Amino acid sequence: LSGLRGLTGALSGSLVIRYCESLSSLGGLMNVTSAPDITITSAGNLTSLVGLGGLRNIDYIALESNPAFRSLAGLNSSSIQVGTLILRHNAKLRSLHACEGISALQKLTVEFNDALESGSGLGRLRNVTGQVQIVSNAALASLQAFSNIVPDETTGSMRMQPSPGLQCFTPAECDSLSHPG
Repeated sequence: LSGLRGLTGALSGSLVIRYCESLSSLGGLMNVTSAPDITITSAGNLTSLVGLGGLRNIDYIALESNPAFRSLAGLNSSSIQVGTLILRHNAKLRSLHACEGISALQKLTVEFNDALESGSGLGRLRNVTGQVQIVSNAALASLQAFSNIVPDETTGSMRMQPSPGLQCFTPAECDSLSHPG
């Protein structure tokens, strides 16, 4: 994406990267500060979001089916504003570190990330106005990192589905996982 280095400031349209097997860097996007939405799907060699370090505001970001994707590094601004965060089918994603700057979301989906061991990067996240889904992350041993998230009373919902080896951190959590709804 080095040919995109001329993109600066706020994007007015969507940025969609799909089926780019040889893409290994987002370096050409380093001067983008905001975008309505970014979708990265099936970028075979992309391992992180490094290159999006200038991003301060994004309405929607979806990272799906990126087999080499390991890290959210690049979202590590202390004051980034994100509306919706979707992380789905990123087989090597191990943690949510680099999301420490996110304190509120409209929607959070973290599902089918087989290597995800921890959600601790979302420690500042408190308020989600819409749906929260933490589902089928095979290596996730605890939901404790998600315990501070409070869905909005009127518009929000929370769905957490246990994964093999998941340990509860409170009796209420164990009960809610055993008897959802």
